Amino acid sequence: MGNLKVSIKNEFKNLMNRADNLSLRRRRYFGKYSFKQPFDKLFILGSGLTINELTESQFNHINQYSSVAVNFFMVHPFRPNFYFIEISRNHEDREMYFHNLSLRSDFDQIDKFYCFRKEDDGLDERLTDLFDPARLYSYSLLKMGNYGRRFNYQKLLSKYYHTKFNNRFFTPQDYFDRVLNNVSSIERLCQFGLQGGAKEIIFCGVDLNKTDCFYDSADFIPYLDFKIPYRRYKDKKVHTTNDKSEVNFTVEEFLISLTELVDTKFYVSSANSKLSNFMPVYDFGENEQ
Repeated sequence: MGNLKVSIKNEFKNLMNRADNLSLRRRRYFGKYSFKQPFDKLFILGSGLTINELTESQFNHINQYSSVAVNFFMVHPFRPNFYFIEISRNHEDREMYFHNLSLRSDFDQIDKFYCFRKEDDGLDERLTDLFDPARLYSYSLLKMGNYGRRFNYQKLLSKYYHTKFNNRFFTPQDYFDRVLNNVSSIERLCQFGLQGGAKEIIFCGVDLNKTDCFYDSADFIPYLDFKIPYRRYKDKKVHTTNDKSEVNFTVEEFLISLTELVDTKFYVSSANSKLSNFMPVYDFGENEQ
C-alpha cells in the first residue's frame, strides 16, 4: 500500500500542477481566473445544520480569512469571499435560486464561479444581467488523459480508496455512475482550495449525517425576501451524496482519501458533523464560556 500511496500522491500532485490550464475555462462572457495569492486558510461553507452553531465571534474569525460558499448558502447574511453558482435542473428551484441571487447585491463585490452543465447553455445572459462579468468565471473539475476522458480528480481518489479499504483494484464501474451523474459541491470546493494552495481547509456546515439545512431550522429567520426550496430528501438520516445505496463513491470516502493524499490540513467546525470522525474539530481560538 505504501508504494501505491506514493504513486497516487505523485500523480495527484502532477494533476494539481496543471490545474490552471485545465479547470478554469473561458466561456463566451467569462474570463480566465488566476489565484492572486495562496490561501492561508480556506473556510468551506455548506448548508448543513451546524452552520447555526457558529457564533458571531466565529464568523468574525472566518471573515479574517478566505471563505467559499455554494448552493443556497446565499440566504445566510454572511458574505463569503467566493461563491460557487450551481444551478438546479429543476425549473422551480432554478427560479428561486435566481431570485435569491438577485437580492444579494453585495455579491457583486466577490468572485463567483459558474459550475455549468451542457444543458445550462443560455443561462450566461441571466448571470451577466445580475453580476459584473469581470467577477464571473466558469469552473469545472480537473481532467487529464491518464485515467480516461472525464473527472480524473475523483477517479484518482477512487482508485486509492478502493485499493486501500476494499483490498482490490478499482474498476471503471466503481466510479462511473457516481462521478458522471452526481458530482458533489464539496469535490469542486476542495479542488478550488487545493488549486489556491490552501494550507488549511476548514469545513463548516458540511455534515453528511443529515440532509437538513440550516435554513430548515425554525430558529432561522431570513433577513430578506428569500425563497426556500422544498427538498424531497429533507429529514433523511444520511446525506444523499454519502448514501451507498445512491452512489458508488461517497463524499466521505472522497474526503478520507483526500486527507491522506495531500499535505493540506483539514478541519471541521463542529463535532456534530460526521466529518469529525476522521478530521479534528477546528479551534477558533476563542475564550467563550
